[in-house]
Amino acid sequence: MRTRVCWTCGREYGLEEFPVHSGSQDGRLRHCRCCVSRRKREYYQAHRTEILKKRKEHYTRTYDSTTEAHRSRKKNYGITQTEYNRMLEQQHSRCAICERPFSPRLRPNVDHDHRTGRVRGLLCHPCNVKCAGFDSPLRTRIEQYLA
Repeated sequence: MRTRVCWTCGREYGLEEFPVHSGSQDGRLRHCRCCVSRRKREYYQAHRTEILKKRKEHYTRTYDSTTEAHRSRKKNYGITQTEYNRMLEQQHSRCAICERPFSPRLRPNVDHDHRTGRVRGLLCHPCNVKCAGFDSPLRTRIEQYLA
């Protein structure tokens, strides 16, 4: 078994105790895993506020939920944010079927015809699920039965 001496703590360890590093000649760092993690921990503690600030900026720039919702509505249903807002306003921020008001807990779902892709309106989740089941080949039979 090959060994190496850590440049930080001076102890001798087997090569498996040294992290892989593609930039070095033998593919391993010169510092053992314990020393590397201690240095990382110390660096994080010393620069915590800067690191968290950069993470938050990156997250909001990359994963902003409202921007992502706009993109997915455009991609999945072909409607812009303006069209979505207009539909919301026309429905008085209520479900088109049960007329419950939308809220942060009861968010609008875009209801569309799965065959044609045509957007019908905004529904609450329970109504949207019921419509999805009703949008089946059995629809005409169900309508005849209920008539």
